[in-house]
Amino acid sequence: MYQRICLAIAFGLSAFVYADSSYARIEATAAAGTPFGVASISFPVRTAPSGSDRAFYRLSDDEGRTYYPVFASGPARRVLAELLGVPDGANTDVRLFFLFKGKAPLSVVLHTPEPTHVVITPQRNSRSHTRLLQQWWREYHAEARTQKRQSDYPPVLQDYLINMLGRRLGLSTPFLGRLTAQPPSETQETLELLLGVERLRSATMARTMRGERSTEIARQPIPAAPAWPQTEFAAPAGAVDIEPIAKRTPRECFYIRFGSFANFLWLDNLAKSHGGDLSRMAMLRGQKNPLSARVQTQLALKKTALSELLGGQVIEDMAVIGQDAFVQDGAAVGVLFQAKSNVLLANNLTSLRAEALAAKRKQGAKIQDVKLAGGAASLLSTPDNQLRAFYVTDGDFHLVTNSKHIAERFLAVPDEKTSLGDTSEFLDARAKMPTSRGDSVFIYASQAFLQGLVSPQYQIELQRRLEATTDLQLLDMARLAARNEGSSAVTIDQYIEQGFLPAGFGQRPDGSGLVTGEGDAIDSLRGRRGFFLPTPDIKITSVTAREAADYAAKADSYAEEWKQFDPIMIGIRRETIEGGRERLTIDGRISSLDETKYGWLLSILGPPNHRRVTAGPGDIINVQASLQGGLLTDAIPPHQLFLGIQDTEAFIAHRPDSLLRTIQIIASAPGYLGSWPKAGYLDWLPLEWASAEPDVFGYTQLPLGLWRRQWEGFSALSFQRDVLDRATPALRIVDDPTPAQVRVRIGDLSQAKIRNWINQLYFDRAKQTTNGNLLLVHAAEQQLGLKPKDAKYAVEQIIDAELICTLGGKYSLVGEGDERRWATSALGPDGQPVEPFQAPIISWFRGLQSHLTRDGSDAIVRAELLMIETPAGIPGIGPILKAIGGDKPAKTKPGVKNADDKSPASKKPDAKKGRAF
Repeated sequence: MYQRICLAIAFGLSAFVYADSSYARIEATAAAGTPFGVASISFPVRTAPSGSDRAFYRLSDDEGRTYYPVFASGPARRVLAELLGVPDGANTDVRLFFLFKGKAPLSVVLHTPEPTHVVITPQRNSRSHTRLLQQWWREYHAEARTQKRQSDYPPVLQDYLINMLGRRLGLSTPFLGRLTAQPPSETQETLELLLGVERLRSATMARTMRGERSTEIARQPIPAAPAWPQTEFAAPAGAVDIEPIAKRTPRECFYIRFGSFANFLWLDNLAKSHGGDLSRMAMLRGQKNPLSARVQTQLALKKTALSELLGGQVIEDMAVIGQDAFVQDGAAVGVLFQAKSNVLLANNLTSLRAEALAAKRKQGAKIQDVKLAGGAASLLSTPDNQLRAFYVTDGDFHLVTNSKHIAERFLAVPDEKTSLGDTSEFLDARAKMPTSRGDSVFIYASQAFLQGLVSPQYQIELQRRLEATTDLQLLDMARLAARNEGSSAVTIDQYIEQGFLPAGFGQRPDGSGLVTGEGDAIDSLRGRRGFFLPTPDIKITSVTAREAADYAAKADSYAEEWKQFDPIMIGIRRETIEGGRERLTIDGRISSLDETKYGWLLSILGPPNHRRVTAGPGDIINVQASLQGGLLTDAIPPHQLFLGIQDTEAFIAHRPDSLLRTIQIIASAPGYLGSWPKAGYLDWLPLEWASAEPDVFGYTQLPLGLWRRQWEGFSALSFQRDVLDRATPALRIVDDPTPAQVRVRIGDLSQAKIRNWINQLYFDRAKQTTNGNLLLVHAAEQQLGLKPKDAKYAVEQIIDAELICTLGGKYSLVGEGDERRWATSALGPDGQPVEPFQAPIISWFRGLQSHLTRDGSDAIVRAELLMIETPAGIPGIGPILKAIGGDKPAKTKPGVKNADDKSPASKKPDAKKGRAF
């Protein structure tokens, strides 16, 4: 009885503790337990912080006994925050949950951001412990989902922590988490695997941490590939020119041909002017993956000042080829050159390899001659594959590749007549996109290439390397989590024993696994993460029963849904025009299109149409499409659906990210959506809500502030009646000489009145992305116990990318002492930009006209893009003179008379001389 009274008194004292700040009262409770106790602190906030402010709250303690904190404000307010954008910490208590070790009183500090000291005496009550643990788990899971949804970074940290803690503590996924999980179809999973979609990586990591991966050894034969039908391509009517370099490209490789070194420099400089990533021209990504630099490093190819001046005199043609583009984990790629001067090109490539050898000698780099099927090559390599470059030549053609298989195929194609240029499909492609077009870039994906990506060799190895790369990420995080908890574990077995990794971790069906040492861990078969052995070079001789069954299901899905692959070709031709601008003419084709495998997506496209709807006066953006019901419904006949955005001032009021925010953005756009005849998809919407009849001008006011106008067979919607007043009177049907199913026209956004609206959209997205990166670093500090100065680097190692501020600022540590945190220089203390923000697309985009149509069995896209002229990228004269002055002519073997002598590349120049391209 006495013990119960003391326990009740202790519980009462622990429930009401006072802080050393101006907060009125803080309520706290804690229950000790094994392996962790659980504590909860509820405290009022002095201000009304936004959700992101709450996410930056911190918990600290001098003894290092607290772990895995989560700040929450309750499910009801969280729902309001997600749906309506109501600040989830406004005028309410914020509740903190965290785990701890030990039974002694806890002395913690809440940083919100003002520091508040709290002392809690844990109780020993199993029921209270169970209740608090379940509350912590629900909030921890909910916060992880919120950060995944609102952030731009790969959610590897949240995935690891959720699955590691759930397994260690015997906690299942909360109901809401299970409800939102949707298993993908076989086709969807294949596409995600090929595209490197983060969802599939997340799913693989979760299966690993739950111990659901098979540990059986591969002993069964490799399953058969789908029996793909042979597509017949009609012979062209006349002679077709095939470029020589296509005759040296294996037919199963993708093909990106530049035609000249100058075209390659143009594309490279275009990428450089946008941070090395062409996708950043229109998209805001918070990470910078060093993919291009990674390939250049592995192949020992780099650009110099001299190469930009003299490359055109040495190189006749060049192409990038490969059997996949999985650069993040290690692609099978190569660069194929056609030389104007064999001696100079060989001299420069050999010099490059010598420089790379010297730079990586301490990492075990070496150059050796290796035998290949059909010839020999020089191999520059390191044990972990950071360097892996086969250099092989034949006549005027020089290939540098990281794949032994591609090198051997390069040597074999002349005799076997198995080059891309020998195929009937490429002959058909060149008849439709002839070399006389003078494309700056020509991209071709053959049927053999696409079929190879879904072959048993690729699909089974892709899954294995996905497990390998996520295992390396998991090991990095397990090390950090173990160190944070004070564990002495240093080996994989010890991490498994203590619950930071699951049983059987790191084992794969082919017998490979993780190799740890003083440096970074590597995969025993594939090498260092990001530099994996190319897939074609990994010989799969057997599979497990599960792998065989999984692939058989995929093969059946391919045969039923895909039936065949359609060759894809893209030609990009550039020309400089007046006013410091460039015009890119982009033509894309998908040949022998089989629309049945695209389901409803192609079925809803109506027939190519010579008629179009005129753009409304003042439209800066106009899009229209010929549509029909297709597989969706028989009730919708062919019609034109059109969208117009007017060039007028528009304003988006600031509101946190939410469903209401999305509706607000749509409503603020000065646009209209219409159809002709009106019985189209627009009338398929539930517009019967409106009880009022149209007025004499055809207007009806609908719910949510939406306006509709119907006249002369047209129907149009807008949130702004004045937009309909301006645009609709001029709309009519006219003939167009070019038949099309989709037409797009966008004016010069840099001079448009609507650019402020576009800038605001981009700014909101950029701010969210930038804060998402800061949240990730903050989460690493709190969840893994990292010091602020170490957190950003640790995160970048885990996600294998550099965190960048999409607002154009720099990340740096601000504050002093315990209050130091990462912030961006682009935002002031009030969260507003320090300098005016401009959307990336505004800086270079000057207009677009595009259309899509069907021509027999081909789908054709034509686009004319106006943009500012790409910077030349040529460095100043000083570095060029230094480069030239520091060079001496390379010595050549006897028999080479001059630089233009087409000598066999087997006569290798002195690797210590010459300047590399």
